[in-house]
Amino acid sequence: MNRSTRRRTQSIVRYSLLGTAIIVLALYLIFRGTDRISYTIPDLAAVERGDIDTISIRSEQNGPIKIKRKDERWLILPNEYEADSGAILAMVDLIADFELTDVVSEASYYERFDLDADSRYEVTVENEGNSLLKFNVGKRSPTFNHTYVTLPSDPRVFHATGNLLSAFQKGVDALRDKLVLSVNPENVLRIEVTSENDSFRLFKSVEEGVVLWTSSDGSAWDPEAIGLALDRMRNLRSVAFVEDSQLDPGINFDRPAMSLEIVEEETHRLVLYAPSDSAYLAGSSQSPYTFTISTFQAEQILGAFSADETE
Repeated sequence: MNRSTRRRTQSIVRYSLLGTAIIVLALYLIFRGTDRISYTIPDLAAVERGDIDTISIRSEQNGPIKIKRKDERWLILPNEYEADSGAILAMVDLIADFELTDVVSEASYYERFDLDADSRYEVTVENEGNSLLKFNVGKRSPTFNHTYVTLPSDPRVFHATGNLLSAFQKGVDALRDKLVLSVNPENVLRIEVTSENDSFRLFKSVEEGVVLWTSSDGSAWDPEAIGLALDRMRNLRSVAFVEDSQLDPGINFDRPAMSLEIVEEETHRLVLYAPSDSAYLAGSSQSPYTFTISTFQAEQILGAFSADETE
């Protein structure tokens, strides 16, 4: 074979290899495009915040929870507990911003994502009984910017934006409004104190811009301690609510440790009972439920209105 023929043969081989490579690349691109069709993310209808009037969450951990908007309030059914508006509005924001960003798995193996029946949180969003959106919440992804979710009609696992788990894993007690007493200390005029061994009234006066507190017998009381106690009651929140079935039958509700009637534009009442599990059992005129407050808060209030606080 002469040099010219050899060069011609080498050129044919090169072009043949190049042609084969082009064909292989084209087939790869075609089949890769076909494969991507199976990863199409569902196009979900947007949910407007104002359209949401019911959020239902079912899980093995918390059981069924139903939250319904009534006028401008959110209530936890069936007992119509007042819901924490901040916690519910966080849910509403996540629902309105709900977006699937990627397919994580096509296999029906959900345990690793906490999307199995024992671990997931099944969320249903409604407006006047009509379903707006349904999805199941699993654990957060390692990036912490996404949550693993599934849709009822789709076996695949998706990434959804945001930390949905923190919002939807809360039980009834965590979703309840914990505000049990709201007092404006600046407007308080008089406090009636009743304890196990004493009963008296405290009156506020202001002299040259200085707040003074005196009892009905003329004794002066520590204004700083009373001011701190009233500030605790500015927005007093419970640790937890206590159902009647959970109450200790040995507690004498007729003889509380201390009862306070705080008079401003309205009269508010706070009752402190016996300590229970590092908290104090208490009641308030602004809450129909028995609840607990922290021992620190309770003892600061009790100390401010005990006899040794006289000056």
